Amino acid sequence: MKIKSKIIMALSFILAFSSSLPSYAGSGTVTISYEDIEELVLENNLQIKANKYSLDDMEEALDDMEDAEDDIRDLQRNIYDISDNLGQIQGPETDPAIGALIKATMVSLDISGNTLDMRMPNSADPEDQIRLAELNFELAEKKLINGAKELYVLYHQLNNNISQLEKNRELLARQLEKSKISYEYGLITTSTLNNLESSLREFDNNYNSLIKQRDLLILKFKTILGLEDEIQIGILPTADRIYVSKIDYQEDLEETIRNSMTIKIKKQELNNGDANKKRIENEVQLKENEIDVDLTNQYNLLNQKSNDLLLAENNLIRLKAEQFKGQIQFYAGNLTKSALDSLSNEVMKQESLIKMEESTLLKEIEKYKAMVDGMI
Repeated sequence: MKIKSKIIMALSFILAFSSSLPSYAGSGTVTISYEDIEELVLENNLQIKANKYSLDDMEEALDDMEDAEDDIRDLQRNIYDISDNLGQIQGPETDPAIGALIKATMVSLDISGNTLDMRMPNSADPEDQIRLAELNFELAEKKLINGAKELYVLYHQLNNNISQLEKNRELLARQLEKSKISYEYGLITTSTLNNLESSLREFDNNYNSLIKQRDLLILKFKTILGLEDEIQIGILPTADRIYVSKIDYQEDLEETIRNSMTIKIKKQELNNGDANKKRIENEVQLKENEIDVDLTNQYNLLNQKSNDLLLAENNLIRLKAEQFKGQIQFYAGNLTKSALDSLSNEVMKQESLIKMEESTLLKEIEKYKAMVDGMI
């Protein structure tokens, strides 16, 4: 029984561990979920790796400078010890010529000691530069993570547009086939038929353009994630509308200012440049004012997108009611199939719009959260 329990525990651990990793849809294809993005960017992104290597080089150079400083200090101590010993040798009975030589040597040693002070590396300045680099690299990480999340959402928006285009093309193609029959019976003109064929070609061009845009987006997404394998993008999370309704703007503004990477960078730049306290306070206040404006705009955008989504949902309810009424009329013989198809198409278009509005709201919520977390 004990062995069986251990096996079960081991299997449970393996399952728990594997569930935290990106899953594979097939041979050489990795499925990326929205929750995987941050970890993948931090682990694999080439720019972040390059930044870490640069930081390591800077810290190694600082260590070398500190070692050089220790060597210079040791040399200074030796020089001053020799000078002190020479001072003890000199006395009233010392030959004047030797005394003058000792005195000249001591002066020379003092000059050498002072010269070494001028050669001393300024270790504070490199440390400040390293801190500034760390802050800039941290801001770059936040922007890369948010950028990858935006691409994830944009992928789904493109897919939604492609799906909508496919459905509209199918409707147009059916209409064209019917129109060809009508044309044979002389019920429509050549011009009308040509216009439909032209519209269908335009649909195909737009479709191919969207497919190319999606392929390019996937390539960019893989580049940010630092992946070479084929990927399959997972489902889109639902926008957290409750989060929007519970936002305390003033509290978020205070947290944004505390976390702001641009303020931290500005302070470090000014400190590195030996700016006085008054100038630092003034520059920081300007940054805080800019942050207030930017966060206010993002907050207002969130509310606008939330309202747009609510309006789209209400319109869908209305359109579905009209579609249901149309179905009753159709079966009663009071509505044509073409008119019913038109009502169904309006419902389909509205459902597509809702998907677009919800994904846009998700994207703007994530951007707002990133700003509060310091990406500003």
